[in-house]
Amino acid sequence: MERVFTIIVNDKSLLLLKDLNNKWTSVDAEFLNTDKNYTESIIREVINSTCLNIKSIENTRCLIQKYYLDKPCNYHIYIAYVTNNDVILNDNYIDYKWVDKEEFFNDIDFDDVEYLKTKLENYLIF
Repeated sequence: MERVFTIIVNDKSLLLLKDLNNKWTSVDAEFLNTDKNYTESIIREVINSTCLNIKSIENTRCLIQKYYLDKPCNYHIYIAYVTNNDVILNDNYIDYKWVDKEEFFNDIDFDDVEYLKTKLENYLIF
């Protein structure tokens, strides 16, 4: 299974979304057969989840292997830069907050946050 984990950035803030399990996360999308590429998955899911306008998308070339619904999964990590910060959540999320890098990595519920942080150091320079 292939999934795309997208970190949303606006200026110097990163977006955390609180899911229905009360865990802080980011946009996570399955790569569908109807998608032509990962970018299409990202655009679809960011708009669907937050209604934010995407300015650009950066491929971090970071691949993290973990399990999703008890099945092995490849997570491709991308960064979506957005032009606004007026979030409108869909029914999969109950809250959101714009945070700095330190709070993002402290609060996000991710299996190996230190590995993710190390991989993204060169991308989140601000």
